[in-house]
Amino acid sequence: MPMAAALSAAHLSAILFPETLRRLYIVRDADRAGDGARDTLVERANAAGIEAIVLSPATGDINEDLRLVGIDALRAQTRVQLIPQDVARFMARAA
Repeated sequence: MPMAAALSAAHLSAILFPETLRRLYIVRDADRAGDGARDTLVERANAAGIEAIVLSPATGDINEDLRLVGIDALRAQTRVQLIPQDVARFMARAA
């Protein structure tokens, strides 16, 4: 699964979506800045005709989830947020 990280508002505005991109998973932080970044990316993706799906952490962010609950629980909480065909495509080996 190709990935990119946007660590600031400048990074968000600089992200260029490939023309072949049809679906974008957005892993947000559970705070005001994370909500703003999510909203910006969803808006940009939708304007480009890209389906945007938001993945939410159980705690403050995905790294905190990983540290607190471990990789197996993180996989389980992520799996239920993905669309089924992407679970089969990207998480089959992680079962």
